[in-house]
Amino acid sequence: MKKIIIVMLACLPLIGYAQSNTTLTPEQQLEKAQKELEAAQKAVEAAKANAAQAQRAAQEAKQKAEAKAAAEAKAQAEAKAKAIAEKQAAIQAQIKKAQEEAARLNEEAERLKAQADKINSGTDVTAPADVAPAQPEKAPKQDKTVTVTPADNAGWTVPARETTATKPAKTAAKAATRKAESTSSYLAGAVPVVDGKVVFTFDEDVPGKSASEIYGITYNYMKELTEDEHQKTNELAHSNIALVNENDHTIVGIYKEWLVFNSSFISLDRTEFNYTLIAKCSDGHLNMMLTRINYLYEEGRESEFKTSAEEWITDKYGLNKKQDKLSKMSGKFRRSTIDRKNRIFQGLSSALNQN
Repeated sequence: MKKIIIVMLACLPLIGYAQSNTTLTPEQQLEKAQKELEAAQKAVEAAKANAAQAQRAAQEAKQKAEAKAAAEAKAQAEAKAKAIAEKQAAIQAQIKKAQEEAARLNEEAERLKAQADKINSGTDVTAPADVAPAQPEKAPKQDKTVTVTPADNAGWTVPARETTATKPAKTAAKAATRKAESTSSYLAGAVPVVDGKVVFTFDEDVPGKSASEIYGITYNYMKELTEDEHQKTNELAHSNIALVNENDHTIVGIYKEWLVFNSSFISLDRTEFNYTLIAKCSDGHLNMMLTRINYLYEEGRESEFKTSAEEWITDKYGLNKKQDKLSKMSGKFRRSTIDRKNRIFQGLSSALNQN
């Protein structure tokens, strides 16, 4: 009995399949096939819609990427243009300052010239002697000391320039100590500023010497400075003793020389260094100021610039923020200026004490 029941259960699927095939009419089978076709068509349409949506998403992503890249490129271009504009503005500001300084110096030169012309036209002027009187060949060598003869007027005079070139003897300026300074001597306070101007001051007591004697020694020293190896060899721009006042024992020298930072077989790094020396002599004492300093660097090149000591070597510009190191840009100007000032003052001190 059990065997018969098991056989009947096993045959049930076959009986149901036979009944399903036998129960569907041709119309029903056609309808079923059409429904299956519609389902397949809907699946295809859904797939196409999904593909179109994916394509649109890809296109939008591409457009966003292109827009972002364009925005970044525009921002970079604007930043670059801004940097160029700022650099050009800074250069124009430097040019303006240089032009203003040049105009100021020209006005000052015209004023000094007018003052000298006025003095010369009003009275007979005696110019201080630059060299000792001519001596016979076998006569003893004379010291090159200016004999101070009071002029008829009490004002300024313009010294006469030598008509023949003379080779200056070795002076105290050249013999001054060239010992290297420690870094600390270039840091805060090394460049004094008085009333907004850089002014290096030299005060020396000279016991036993009169104002006239100190004047003579100082004049000779300042004259020899105009002929040493640092000076520019340019007929239109050269160092000279611009004015003297024998009654007040005062001397003004204007110097245009080279300040060398580095010199080698293949390169030369230097700047034009312009300054004024003003010496005031009195009995037993000398006061000298080195001031009106300006620089002309890399003249004739695209990188040429002109600036003043006030805008370049003071503590604000010549040192880093902590003021414990020299500035990378203007540090060499500050160091070399201080070194040159020291050599000038040391040489003058030696000259005063040797005579």
